[in-house]
Amino acid sequence: MTQNRIGAFAETLGLTPRTLRYWEERGLIPEAERTPGGFRAYGEAQRRAARGVLALKAAGLSLERIRELQVSPHTSSTALAGFEDLDAALAHQQAAVQQQLSRLKTLHDALALARATLGKCDGCHGKALDHECPPCLTRSTGSSLPDVLVSLLRIQEEEVP
Repeated sequence: MTQNRIGAFAETLGLTPRTLRYWEERGLIPEAERTPGGFRAYGEAQRRAARGVLALKAAGLSLERIRELQVSPHTSSTALAGFEDLDAALAHQQAAVQQQLSRLKTLHDALALARATLGKCDGCHGKALDHECPPCLTRSTGSSLPDVLVSLLRIQEEEVP
């Protein structure tokens, strides 16, 4: 099994050595073995645990909550009870991620609409942006300007077509 010193290991995960030491001290990842020279040597167990922590953080869990979830199955009266607790926590976080995905989809669609609207501009023969551009875009698309463009073009309320 390949083992890495802390700097190289941290770099492969996009982390700092300080973060890895902190996670190790908090029990978020297994303790690294030590070389005869006293250096930390990280292997596959630490790599997989660190990837798990990164995934859970990306899903919105705090390090404190991750640690609570790591401890929970080991302190439950039965394995099944511990797994049910984990399942409930993961289901809750999965629902939160689904909401984020829905918001991101809405944002994606708004940006796509703004880009499509801009694509309808024929350039008016090279003239500079002026007060006539928003109504022209509205006419060329047949609908009102997306809010994203109202904001970016800094259109005043009385100018919103």
